[in-house]
Amino acid sequence: MKSNPREHRICHTAASQIEPSYDSQGPTTIPQLFEGWITVAPSTDIEGLAFGFFMNSSASLGLFSYLPTHWEIFEARDTLNPCVKAVSLALLCFKLKQPGILRLAKKYYIKALADTNKALSSPEEAKLDSTLVSVLLLSAFEAAMFWEHRSSAAWTAHVQGSTLLLQLRGRQQIQTSLGRLLFEQASANIRITCLQNSLPIPSNFTLLHELVVANSDHCNLSGRLGLLWDRFISLKTVSGINGEDTDSLIAWNELGEEVDDLLHKVQLLAPYDTAGTIDSPKIPTHKGMARRYSSHTVACQWNVLRMFRLSVQEATTSVSRSLCPTKSERGRTAELIHGAQKLAHRTQTTDIGVLIDEVLATMPFLLANLKTLSLHSVRSIMWSLVGISRSVFSEEPARIHSIALLRLLQAQIRLPNIPFTAGETEWPLVTHDWLHMSLMPDFTADSPPQD
Repeated sequence: MKSNPREHRICHTAASQIEPSYDSQGPTTIPQLFEGWITVAPSTDIEGLAFGFFMNSSASLGLFSYLPTHWEIFEARDTLNPCVKAVSLALLCFKLKQPGILRLAKKYYIKALADTNKALSSPEEAKLDSTLVSVLLLSAFEAAMFWEHRSSAAWTAHVQGSTLLLQLRGRQQIQTSLGRLLFEQASANIRITCLQNSLPIPSNFTLLHELVVANSDHCNLSGRLGLLWDRFISLKTVSGINGEDTDSLIAWNELGEEVDDLLHKVQLLAPYDTAGTIDSPKIPTHKGMARRYSSHTVACQWNVLRMFRLSVQEATTSVSRSLCPTKSERGRTAELIHGAQKLAHRTQTTDIGVLIDEVLATMPFLLANLKTLSLHSVRSIMWSLVGISRSVFSEEPARIHSIALLRLLQAQIRLPNIPFTAGETEWPLVTHDWLHMSLMPDFTADSPPQD
């Protein structure tokens, strides 16, 4: 049965009154731009500035690192121009702390929705790389705007659209290097939306992903992490449906061991240094500990992995406690439970208390210059700090320190689409902001991303 490309519509926003204010008369040269030089004058070409900022900053490009290399080909597709402008303007808005730029970004977003839906209505255009990139860019815009809407519904709709596109594109999409990159990027978004909404991994995606794994090198860091996320989501889903048992405890424990192994490998790829036992008057340290990294992005990626390990350990502990044998559970049942619990305790190689300390020891580096933080850095910092403040493994000093740093962020950074104007009562919402990961560059085997 052939898939109907009309099913791939992202949404049905009318944009007939939005007129494009750009004119693609020839290939655009990507201007070289250094972030420290960004200034805005009355005569500044905001759209050109945003484009240059987006294409020259790995922290802004995130998983779109392939765009500059392929831009000459992509630019010929009219659907991509408003998509790129919407995303680049939204990110520049955060960089310059000028909310007025967001109005222009939203104008291009509406135009991009209409153009993308038109492309999706054509069986041939729906299969093109440029159409999938358009949907991924629309997803990126919604990820950037998550805190303004306080809902991931629109982002989830775009990701569901990309899931259907992967199915429509079939096996042929993994025959080119670009096709594989797009598949991996869409895969990351699918995993994130499943985490965000407590949903199982779509079966059609699982089948495609198994095919990709069989035809590519998934021994790289990103590939391994993706497979571990899949298992994490699967275990969470199964536990919610079938309850807990000794097999579940063993599976959680094995996942923890594999995340530990990945953390050791990351240490070889992206090592960090001890900055010494310092205590800045601006950024207080936890236990006098501070760490240095090659970039803000790498520091954020480290903390994402640490928080992932913390989440796995919290789940393992929760299952273990739920399996405590009662008086009615004697003999073989109690023996199995005790055996699984001892195995989980014996094979744990990561000291969770030390892991929490390392998350907090990263903060002086991340917060050293608040004004230059990228959007994904700010949200990743908040996500980590709120997670520490709410973890059952956090001791009171760690909890107090994480809340103090959150208040510091709240006082220093204010922008409409992130929650720094909100009160402390809204911080728990941050723990559900998995979307910040879709804005973050990936680890690569050759060179960690630089900000």
